[in-house]
Amino acid sequence: MFSKFFVLLLATLTSSAFADPAVFYCTDVNWSGNCHQSPITVDQEGVCRNLKDDVARFNDAISSFGPDEDLHCTVFKDFDCPTNNLYNYAAIEYPGYADLRTIGWNDVISSYTCYPY
Repeated sequence: MFSKFFVLLLATLTSSAFADPAVFYCTDVNWSGNCHQSPITVDQEGVCRNLKDDVARFNDAISSFGPDEDLHCTVFKDFDCPTNNLYNYAAIEYPGYADLRTIGWNDVISSYTCYPY
C-alpha cells in the first residue's frame, strides 16, 4: 500500500515540477466566457504570439489575462508585438488581471510575448 501511494505522489510532484508555465486568458471579466490556456515551452520563450489562426476569436476580445507565477508577459495592441509606441504595450505579471478594464486594456490585445523570471 505504501509503495503505491509513494509512486503516485512522486508522479504527481514530478509532473507538476516539470510542467511548462502557461498563460490563461478569457473573453469576459473574472476569468469567464471563452477561455484558452497556452503553455510557454522553453523554445517559445520570448516568441511573439499573434492572436490569429486557431486563437483568432481572442483577437481584440480578451477581458482577463494572467501568466503563471514564473512568467513575465507583455501584451500588445497590434500584431507582431511592436515596441515602437509606449502606449501600444503593457507588462503583465502573475496573477494577471481578472478585469482588464481596470488598466484600460479590455478587448484590445492582438499579440503577446512571455519570458520566465
